[in-house]
Amino acid sequence: MIVKNIDTFLKHKGIKISQSEKELGLSNSTLAKAISGNKSIKTDNLEKFLNLYKEINPTWLLTGEGEMLATNQSESIGHSEENDDPKYLRLEIKGLKVQLKGNEKLIASQEKTISTKQQLIDKLNDQIKSLGGDAQESA
Repeated sequence: MIVKNIDTFLKHKGIKISQSEKELGLSNSTLAKAISGNKSIKTDNLEKFLNLYKEINPTWLLTGEGEMLATNQSESIGHSEENDDPKYLRLEIKGLKVQLKGNEKLIASQEKTISTKQQLIDKLNDQIKSLGGDAQESA
């Protein structure tokens, strides 16, 4: 949903994806591939996007709820005043939960990669031992 919302926003603003990638300091086609494949983008790239395009409503970007463009300063990223409106706070919480879920998936994926790499290290250490060498301690 987030990449579709990014695409919608860029089209609304008349900004080419390649131009946005350049402004964000991303590699060529980073956004284009995510949008065309409906794949997620890295959290740090999402943060860069929100910091560059301050007029976008972060709740809309993350959840699709509310208006695409921030209608007042408190909806834009980096607002300085607290907004006590319960509806806004519920949307903010929902957006944060979406972010959290994405981060949890990323952490689980990284933990799996670490586990796989550790198994490979263990196998290689066993092979070294069987060849008569001393295996180094793994971290």
